[in-house]
Amino acid sequence: MIQYSQHNIKQQSKIITISVFGMFLSLLSVLEAPLLAQVRKYTKIEKVKRNTYNLEETAKTRKRQRKDKSVYKVYSDRSKNLVYLDPYAQKKGENQNILTPYYVLDQENDYLEVATAEPEILGKPKGLFSFLFSGKRTFKDAKKATYIGWIHQDNVIHYAHPKLSEYNYKPMRYVVGVHDLNTLYTIEKHVKEDSVYVYTDPLFKEKSDKKLILDQFVFLYKYNPNKKAALVSNLAHLKPEDSLSRTIGWIPESLLKQIGQQQVYAIDQVDSLAFFEKKKGTCTYIDANEIGGGFIYDLSKHKEKTIQKEDSTTVAVPISVWNHYDNKLINVDGEDVLIRKLKDIKTDNKIVNFHFIFDCGEELKKKQLLLMSSLQRIWVLLSTEEKYKGYEFSFSASSYGCGKFYALPKTKSFSLWVDYLQNIFLDTKNYVASEKNTKGIEQCFEYAIADMAEQSFTNNIIMVAGEERFFTPPNIKDITRKLGQTSSRIIFYQLENKVDDQHQDYLLQAKDILGRVSTNHSGFIRAFIVENDLIKNENIFTSIPSVDNIYVYDAPDNSTYQGGVVFPKINKTLSATSFDKALDSVLSTTIRFNATFTGSLEYHAKKLGFLRSKSGEKIKEMILRDTTYSNSLGMLPRNYMYEKYYKNKKYSPQDNPDAITGYLLSKEELEIAIDSYKSLVPLFSKEVKRKERRRLYRMYRKNSRNINKELLRRTLRRKDYLADLIFTKTGIPVKNDFLLKTKIKHIKRKRRTSHAAFTKIVKELREKTEVLEEILSKKNTKMYTDGSKKQYYFISDHHIL
Repeated sequence: MIQYSQHNIKQQSKIITISVFGMFLSLLSVLEAPLLAQVRKYTKIEKVKRNTYNLEETAKTRKRQRKDKSVYKVYSDRSKNLVYLDPYAQKKGENQNILTPYYVLDQENDYLEVATAEPEILGKPKGLFSFLFSGKRTFKDAKKATYIGWIHQDNVIHYAHPKLSEYNYKPMRYVVGVHDLNTLYTIEKHVKEDSVYVYTDPLFKEKSDKKLILDQFVFLYKYNPNKKAALVSNLAHLKPEDSLSRTIGWIPESLLKQIGQQQVYAIDQVDSLAFFEKKKGTCTYIDANEIGGGFIYDLSKHKEKTIQKEDSTTVAVPISVWNHYDNKLINVDGEDVLIRKLKDIKTDNKIVNFHFIFDCGEELKKKQLLLMSSLQRIWVLLSTEEKYKGYEFSFSASSYGCGKFYALPKTKSFSLWVDYLQNIFLDTKNYVASEKNTKGIEQCFEYAIADMAEQSFTNNIIMVAGEERFFTPPNIKDITRKLGQTSSRIIFYQLENKVDDQHQDYLLQAKDILGRVSTNHSGFIRAFIVENDLIKNENIFTSIPSVDNIYVYDAPDNSTYQGGVVFPKINKTLSATSFDKALDSVLSTTIRFNATFTGSLEYHAKKLGFLRSKSGEKIKEMILRDTTYSNSLGMLPRNYMYEKYYKNKKYSPQDNPDAITGYLLSKEELEIAIDSYKSLVPLFSKEVKRKERRRLYRMYRKNSRNINKELLRRTLRRKDYLADLIFTKTGIPVKNDFLLKTKIKHIKRKRRTSHAAFTKIVKELREKTEVLEEILSKKNTKMYTDGSKKQYYFISDHHIL
């Protein structure tokens, strides 16, 4: 009893001592304070305490979190931000710029007392009582801290991150676009064509130097109090090092549409989409041609489990405001060019086929073999140079000159193509020609364009490697017309040059065919040219400096056709570098001409073709049903040719079996997902045994604890499933049944899953991760862009864990 009393006396003594110190420090602060407010020696920065994360206001699961002891840091949310020298807004301070960072020193009357935030000035204060402070929330030298004053709490950004989902603490995704009729009719206030004005204040008084683009994906940081203005950015953080690439500012709420997180439905292979109408109790259909773009957006926040076929969800459908189907331009000959053809032209322009035609005579095989290094170099060129990114490549071959018809149909396998040619030139007998060539080079040309439409804008690169006179096609007029209208670019290579008629005739025949094909191609493409400057009266050659003679068409400056002829000097053989130079030149000029040609069509379509556009059927239906605008259909502003209206619809995957469920991820998002997957699904070289499974369990528990620590609440527990851990770490739903049904605490139990079965599952999961790595590393992976042309990967839900 006596001991207990002594212990109480000691405790009370300590409390009294601490209280005295506290009173002394308070008195010291008061005595130190000058007449005007400033940062004092022992001034402490406020703690965040609660609400660490910027969750949406509509979040239903706002679970309690532990106290956040980090410094309370805010940012000015506008330019010319008002600051006062007291919490009663009586004496004005200096106006502040947007995104200026502050430390919060005190709070009173809805105002925050702030000083400029600079991490380097934080630390233990100098002085007699510095030992009482940790230095995490105090200033090393109070004189170096810039005191600002009192700023209203509604005029700051309270979080350095955008709005998050309460389920995975990952950003919500928004798109800049129209989603109500009033905005559609008044869009010209804040939008010019596809550029959206960004303001430095929520009252839209002052425009920023930067702009956003319609259909651009953005992140929301906050709304103003009346929710008429939204502060958005193209970046999901406020790191100062990214200030040059950041666009941040205020736009009207009516131009911001929430589109969930990353889940989308790809509709490239869909003719129409079914949506459930609750009022009617039936499905209605929207034709795919009326939807602007290749995706519809799932509005739901990510959950642990992927959406099932029978589930129903709300999606945002980007409906095209304008119908351009019958739009047309007038070409240089006064005839119509349908604008809808432009989409097909651009699609064709992204396809490249390399067709190698070779003289298969026995005496030429060794010379052809010397070209293999140049053919091999093609893949290095295509896979490393940025200008070829996004193209689809195929390879084929055929022969003439020996009576046999070696023919390799189009393949996407470059190695198969190279091996095929090498084996023929080495005469390994692995490949036997099952067909005879009875028509000479004409048979090769016909084979090169066999599976193509009569008129095509694909890049059909035909390389002809021979030496002597070939059998002249009897119907040369017909075959050269076909080659011209299929946009076949031909390069003739002569392997060795001599003064005899046989060798000189090869060059004459090559030039004759090139002249005919180029003339036919110019006539074909002329029907689609609307700008006089692109028309060339004749296709002119230019020479490329080399040890050999290289003549290629000077496109796009003095030719609308790309191709050429390469031959060595008399009594010399062709060098491999000349082969490379000619091919590089033709490929580059082809891409340049395509860009000039389609760019001209796009420009005139936007400026002139848009005048003939009609409002889309779905937009027309919405307008006619609206009491305000039903009589104003003809007054719809023609702001932007590819304008979209984001309409909410009820969607079910089982009603749309051809639509593909997946996720649109930026490069950074995909890299983070892959790294997270790899950290949770390690690579095992042998069967996983008890030791490895226990180690894996400990690793998962450590991951769970780290996540709980970061989120300041107990999000993950031992009884939770592996899917919960993977979902919380990556933010992406989980598809695998084993992960969904296996608890973290059961990972080490053999009786739940045998070692062999567990090893197989881990291997399959790891293989999926490797597929994602391959998608990320491939140069020719098909990419998708938002309105700002930022690129995204479409990851099918079959590829996620």
